[in-house]
Amino acid sequence: MRLRLVAALVAAAVFVLVSAYLGYQAGQLDRSSEEWDFYGSSELRPGERKEEKPSQDEAPVVRAAAAADADRPAPIVVDNDVNAALQNALQRADAQPRSTARAPLSHVRRAARYEVEIWSKAAIGDYFWTDIFRGSTKYIADGHYSHGEQIVSDVRLRFRAGSGLKPANAPPTTRHVVMILNAHNPEKMVTAKALLDELAGLRHVRNVGLVVLGSELCDNQWLEPYLPFVKFVFMVYHDASMIDNDKIFEWPLGIATYRKFERRKDLAQLRLDQPREYTCNMMATLHVNTTRELLVRALERSALVATDETPSVDAIRASAFQYLTAELGPGHERLSQEHLTDKNLLANYPAPVRSCLVANRANWAAQDSKEETQHYHEALLTSQFTLCPKGLNVMCYRIFEACELGSIPIVEDVPTPECGPEFNQLTLLKAHNAPFIYVRDWNNIAAVLDNELADKAAVLKRQRDVVEWYATFKTAMRDKFMSVLLNSFAGFQD
Repeated sequence: MRLRLVAALVAAAVFVLVSAYLGYQAGQLDRSSEEWDFYGSSELRPGERKEEKPSQDEAPVVRAAAAADADRPAPIVVDNDVNAALQNALQRADAQPRSTARAPLSHVRRAARYEVEIWSKAAIGDYFWTDIFRGSTKYIADGHYSHGEQIVSDVRLRFRAGSGLKPANAPPTTRHVVMILNAHNPEKMVTAKALLDELAGLRHVRNVGLVVLGSELCDNQWLEPYLPFVKFVFMVYHDASMIDNDKIFEWPLGIATYRKFERRKDLAQLRLDQPREYTCNMMATLHVNTTRELLVRALERSALVATDETPSVDAIRASAFQYLTAELGPGHERLSQEHLTDKNLLANYPAPVRSCLVANRANWAAQDSKEETQHYHEALLTSQFTLCPKGLNVMCYRIFEACELGSIPIVEDVPTPECGPEFNQLTLLKAHNAPFIYVRDWNNIAAVLDNELADKAAVLKRQRDVVEWYATFKTAMRDKFMSVLLNSFAGFQD
């Protein structure tokens, strides 16, 4: 009996010691992954604020329309399975690899074979982490620093960003780093080079990869001296002189997170089973003697610019009800779901009045006012098509923001002379079979819209295709990045 009691006490003592040791190790991991900072101190100061940044699904959004009233007419085209089928497709597209764990920061503690630091000094880092990798972050030190982590393909990714990020203060245990940089203009290039020089001085770092916001005019030669130092580069904008799909790859521009663009909350917000209020929208800085100016003149000539007399979507729905009631005859004042989905009845219903919401400004601004941001968001959310004319480059934020809100991009497909004579600036989108509409002459925009609007059901289907494609595209880019990382980092053992 005494021996059993002693054995039980010994077992209990061992359990306590092991638990304490594991708790200590977890605490050390917490310190290394969360609490070492880039300001020079070894730990967070007492009372520093830590807040959870809302996830993409939880982030507040501005709705484009009020909730439907009980007596509001139903949509013209109703398919109860549309949103459910699309939701299933999006879930399949968003499915994480089997080796991926998505969990709150405090729970991402399972073993990972590799550990990689991702240091972001550019706004595209937010799109990289939040949209491509669907990660969340914590704000630390009054928002000057943010941190998040997750495990993908047996790699623990630790994401860090913010004005307080100082690579030189990284602990000596850091081995593998991906740096996200802004080299969009000469001033940003100077900062990017300084950060790379600082990173090159960290002798304990074995592998370095880059994600770079490149020059819209393909002025990226500043990067060449660093290519022997880095293992791979993902570059925004298709610089044909550098992108070889061997060491340098193209990366999507994404949405303008620096402008606080509102991501969608859910599919219901997109109203993919009904026509939208406007045929299209064109909202941009209107540079003189550019195709943007040409596009606006073409819209005005075709009487496509929306006015105060343009009927609202509710008026369009009411008109459809009147049409169907007349077609069905007396006794069908209350239309059934079957009638509303009868394509034969709806085949002859005239299309909504073609109108485009056009709002342009003369000078580019880094930030929009709250009202401008709201107006732009509502324009995308209430337009079937979003017109995407060329700026300095044909690749623009508007393309991805339209996809986010279920508006079909109509993209100008012309060369950027500074990047080469070929039509290669949309290579990434075309390689992934983006279901967009490509145009080379905006003078034909009225005919393009007429052709698309001839089949109303096809327009709704293309909108759903755009939303599903965008989810699949982001997953494909995540998988491509992880594949390149795993195959490029030598001695990937720590």
